[in-house]
Amino acid sequence: MKKSILLLCMMLFPLFIQGCTDSRRVDSYKVQADKYLGEEDYKNALIYYDKALDINPEKVGALAGKAKALEALGKFDEAIKECDKAIKLDPKLADTYNTKGNAFSGRSEFENALDNYKAANKFDTENAAYISNISYALNMMESYDEAIEYSDRAILKNPRLSFAYLNKGYALEGLGKASEALGLYDKAIKYDPNNIEAYIYKGDILNDSSNYQEAIEMYDKAINLSKGKNGIDALAGKGDALCHMGKYEDSIKCFDKAIEIAPEVHEIHVFKGRSLYYLEMYKESLESLDKALAIDKDSSYAKLWKAKNLTMNEEYKEAEELCKQVLDLDSDNTFAYDVKGCIYLNQSKFKESIAMFNKALTIEPDYLDAIVDRVSAFFYMKNYDECISLAKKGLNKFPKNIDILWYLGDSYSYINLHKEAIDCYKKILAVNPEYDQVLALTACEYYILQDYKNSEDYNNKALKANKNNKTAARLKTELEKRKLPESRQITDFIKENYLYLDRVKDFDKKSKKFNTKKDVSIKDIEAFIKSIKPKDDIFSFVISGKDYDSIMNLDNSSHIISKLVANDIFYIGINSFTSNTSRDFKKAIDKINKPQDKNLIIDLRDNSGGLTKAANEILDLLLPQCATSYLIYRDGYMDSYYSDANLVKFKRIFVFTNERSASSSELLALGLKKYLPNVTIVGRPTFGKGVGQTVYENKSKKYLVYLVSFYWNVKEKNIMGQKITPDVKVKGNKTDNFIKAVEKQIKNKK
Repeated sequence: MKKSILLLCMMLFPLFIQGCTDSRRVDSYKVQADKYLGEEDYKNALIYYDKALDINPEKVGALAGKAKALEALGKFDEAIKECDKAIKLDPKLADTYNTKGNAFSGRSEFENALDNYKAANKFDTENAAYISNISYALNMMESYDEAIEYSDRAILKNPRLSFAYLNKGYALEGLGKASEALGLYDKAIKYDPNNIEAYIYKGDILNDSSNYQEAIEMYDKAINLSKGKNGIDALAGKGDALCHMGKYEDSIKCFDKAIEIAPEVHEIHVFKGRSLYYLEMYKESLESLDKALAIDKDSSYAKLWKAKNLTMNEEYKEAEELCKQVLDLDSDNTFAYDVKGCIYLNQSKFKESIAMFNKALTIEPDYLDAIVDRVSAFFYMKNYDECISLAKKGLNKFPKNIDILWYLGDSYSYINLHKEAIDCYKKILAVNPEYDQVLALTACEYYILQDYKNSEDYNNKALKANKNNKTAARLKTELEKRKLPESRQITDFIKENYLYLDRVKDFDKKSKKFNTKKDVSIKDIEAFIKSIKPKDDIFSFVISGKDYDSIMNLDNSSHIISKLVANDIFYIGINSFTSNTSRDFKKAIDKINKPQDKNLIIDLRDNSGGLTKAANEILDLLLPQCATSYLIYRDGYMDSYYSDANLVKFKRIFVFTNERSASSSELLALGLKKYLPNVTIVGRPTFGKGVGQTVYENKSKKYLVYLVSFYWNVKEKNIMGQKITPDVKVKGNKTDNFIKAVEKQIKNKK
């Protein structure tokens, strides 16, 4: 019997030794795997966890560690399976529930993630990270108030837990409290300077609030801390900020880096396509967007940016079809309505475009793209007053938005408020100091104000930022001319512009003598102009002193009189064409209820002319798509004005003229008569001035040199010396007699 017991013990001893050896090997493999896991070397960690599990498939710690490595590698399904194995063996593994929650989060199954995070917290109530993760899942489910509660609980457990502040900040941002969220992100960074998400989230808020340079600083910190795909969001954010700053080439470099890391992320291809669009590289943009759609054929964002590119290629049907596809799936897609608005805008269908922008803004009142594009619609309609009004409202919400500031600045420039334009451009430069085109535009505004020092300073900055900037290159030439003696500037002005230069006798001799004067007086200038112009040129002259002041005051005042003179007759009198005339004319037109049922009177009697631009802008309001007029210069160069397809229709238009209706008045009358069948000229023959002038101004000495420089034609018709003959003649100048003639015409027509 003793011998049998001894034999049994001898048989069991090798098994005991083997078991101890296997246990030590399992522990050794797990220790090595844990080390790799801590070093974020997940592939090697998996190798050693598997070695441990090959020996002992029920090693709970190895199963839990393997699940963590799989989750970190984005292998969420496998991670969940390993978690389940571990939990089956030990149902109270808090950390494994947490890992399982992370895996479900990776699959965007946040309700399942929430259940597992809560299970982790149940079995370890003191772990602040588990509580913080509950907040994270609630954030992803947009339960922001509840997320804040759990974040606060986590912070009470561990006041230095970075991710608890991060999650609370995210929740506050979701509730529209971005400024409070910024403070929380700062705390997250304070307690963990390596918290990549905190830098990105802070960068996103700064980016959305147009603080682009500060946003880029945050993204750069995240990029420097990132490894591999962790840097995607930071690179995308930086590229977006650069795009908003107008640094499109730099933004594309960011997107290209992101694509190298994760070519499968379709959004990055869309972002790159957007920057290429702004560079007007539509072919390349479409290629990038098609790559995005190859990855995700249902991407609304990619479809709509493709539609914008197709719009610029005038492929409107295809662009509208893409918008329809998006809206069929999401009838409240604001971007789709905005793009539809852009499609109409590109076809000069302003009413339709504004309706689409308004639709987008009804759904989302703070939708930036629609705010900007609606501002642009009024700008391109030349309704600068409404453009300015809407731009100011937009800037209340987005004070640093470059696009809104640019449209506002351009609008001020068009209505001759050049100081205000400069203020707008400088605000853009505060965002992007090296924006070459804005620097050049600022230089141009200073040039118009004859502040040549500031003009040259900004122009030099523009050329330093981009030596190929065409605006700056042209302005540089003009600025060099302003450094010449005053007499030389005037003679060069005449050489370049005077329509009748070939009829001037001894011009070189006279100009040489004039150029010898160091300081020319206004009398010297008047005498010189008188000496060189032919006797029959009555339209080249000098205005100075009080007359100069009168002209300046004239330009700043309204020259429109409007009133309803009968139920179906609306009267607009124009006594001069200045920079404000077309704006005031449009305001008067806009007040008319159902203009298609009204007869319009345009009174041009005693109006000797003014700016051809103003007359052409009025034609644009009243004519269909056409070339309203064109100017012909001495060298044969032609400058054309056009009307788009939008027009205000009237039953009939009556134009009052007399022998003092000249120049721009005649251009307006002839343009209406040539293009519309319902126009009647009433009164007496016009003056017959078919030429226009270019002006040289010296603001400091207060004088203007008016110089005949072009012929103007309407449909190949020039009325120089020919006059416009009325259809209905009226004697005298009493307005009542003219209106009676109109009433008679209307009655006879009936």
